[in-house]
Amino acid sequence: MKSKHCYISVSSSMTLNRPLYFIYKGTQFKFCPSEDKKYSDSLICRMGELNHPEVYRKVCELFASISYAHKVKAHVGGGITNEVAMDIPLSEFKGGAYERRSVAITESYETFYSLALVRNDHQSNLVRLYRKARLADDAYFSSLFYWHALVYPYKKEQKAVKFINDNLGKVREDDVKRLTDEALFLKSGKVLDVGEYIRKGLRHSIAHIKRENEDYSDLNLDDYDEIRHINTARSILEELVRIRAEKDFGLEVGNDLNIFSPFDP
Repeated sequence: MKSKHCYISVSSSMTLNRPLYFIYKGTQFKFCPSEDKKYSDSLICRMGELNHPEVYRKVCELFASISYAHKVKAHVGGGITNEVAMDIPLSEFKGGAYERRSVAITESYETFYSLALVRNDHQSNLVRLYRKARLADDAYFSSLFYWHALVYPYKKEQKAVKFINDNLGKVREDDVKRLTDEALFLKSGKVLDVGEYIRKGLRHSIAHIKRENEDYSDLNLDDYDEIRHINTARSILEELVRIRAEKDFGLEVGNDLNIFSPFDP
């Protein structure tokens, strides 16, 4: 019986030097590193009963888990190409889906074993938000997605404000001091509530640009000092997201053969 296979282009700042065969949550994959590093790597997937949206969502979760575990940027191409049905082993499939590499390689290995061990939908959505935030070079976009990861799965932002204030002592003290000393979005220049400043100052200024609240400044796009200020906040937010993922969602980094298992073809 012929099996369906498909190809997906992938890029990460962490890559492998050789092909890797593995099973992720019941689905077989072959990772194919690009010989020309100007281009992306490729995944070949043995689809089984999965359709294209299901395959794509699983691959995005996999690369979000890698991004979270190794603190790397990870990009998944915008679609699935070249579905084929052939009765041959996965090891005999050649070629793949390639595009211009969007993420520069900073480290490479022969293989890897650890990733975020996603066991439920909340953990899955949290690592997806983390991947988007980590991938973005743009400070505005990245900060918003880290903020969303602190609010999720709730609608009320006050829960994120409380979490920030309750856990500030666990993040880099120098970053917190720099953020509160500068307080570029607060006209009074005096921060009494760090969580509320991040919500009303940074988050709302980025989201709305022009402010109705007279206590806070409008966003001045591409202002050098503001970009540095937002990057400081981004570092704080990333640390807090990782603390929350472990503390509130029980997310672990490691290896579980029921989730991820390399195999010999």
